Amino acid sequence: NFDFVMRNCTMDGTIFPDAVIDGANFEFSTSVIDSQVRFDGAHLTESNFNGANMPGVSFQRALMQDSTMMSFNGDGGSFNDAALARVNFNRLDSDSPVSSFIGTRLNRVDFSDVQMEGAIADGAQFRTAVMNGILFRDGSMRGADCTNATMVGVNGRRLDARAQIRSEGFIVPTILDNVDLRNSNLRDFKLTLGVATRTVFDGCDLRNAWLRQADVTQASFAGANLEQTDFTQAVGLVPNCQGFCANRGCLCDTRPRCPRNILPAASADCESAELQDYEYLGDAFAGIDFTSARLEGIHFLGVSLTESVFSSAFFGQFSDTVLSRMEDVRAARIRADSATFSSVVILRTDFSSGVFNSLAIRGAGNLFED
Repeated sequence: NFDFVMRNCTMDGTIFPDAVIDGANFEFSTSVIDSQVRFDGAHLTESNFNGANMPGVSFQRALMQDSTMMSFNGDGGSFNDAALARVNFNRLDSDSPVSSFIGTRLNRVDFSDVQMEGAIADGAQFRTAVMNGILFRDGSMRGADCTNATMVGVNGRRLDARAQIRSEGFIVPTILDNVDLRNSNLRDFKLTLGVATRTVFDGCDLRNAWLRQADVTQASFAGANLEQTDFTQAVGLVPNCQGFCANRGCLCDTRPRCPRNILPAASADCESAELQDYEYLGDAFAGIDFTSARLEGIHFLGVSLTESVFSSAFFGQFSDTVLSRMEDVRAARIRADSATFSSVVILRTDFSSGVFNSLAIRGAGNLFED
């Protein structure tokens, strides 16, 4: 149990496992680099980490309350399973460096009334994070992964959340409710099958953004640049998507189609189809025929492919794919580059003579049967 002041100390590689730290004042100098410091499982109350330069720091399972971490550098670190309440990560003053979390893992973190004004979280992971009342104004989350994150009452004005286009790392918050994102740079932002109710996008740059199948009920887009913004199957646009997008340049239906203008669906004939860059979520594709099809950047999430045919099909960048079932599927001579199967049940499926480059299997368990 610590209640102390540490001045001009070097803590490289120091470990504080499950420590209780109340009112500690570390008085860091930003010129001192403390790498791989670990506070795993620690309880930190009213502690001062201002100016700390701690690349690779670990606060896994930590509980942090009423503490200040202004101008904090946690690049490449981990806050997994941590709970942060009333923590201040703002810059100290106009001349101080901003707090930085580049490439940091913040999975399953509970942010409550946390201030991160001006913080840089490019490439960070916020998977399943809960961000209630967080202040992220003037910050940067370029290429961040917010899959299944919940953002309620967030102030993210002038936030730079441009997505880095890559097979992994889509920005996919599930809930983005009552969030203030006005004047933010959201170019190439991807919110697929998400909720953006009551969210303020006023003055945002949303060019080439995806809000496919999103709920944007009562969202505001006043003065936003919506050139090529994709609202395919989105709900809540007034009076409807076509009326809303008139003279705005946004898109209402970009679903790729099979030959003869057929939409991919159960039992559809998509033989020799060429489909690109689309995510199919929760749809049933039982019996679809993709024989000799070429599918580039196509993602199936939570999809059932029972009795489907993929013989001689080609999948390019078949990654981050979460199928629910592949049962009685004929996929002989299939070719898939960078394929990922996550927690999928595969029954009586024929992959004979198939080629899988960079195959990844996650959450296997009883993955393959018959």
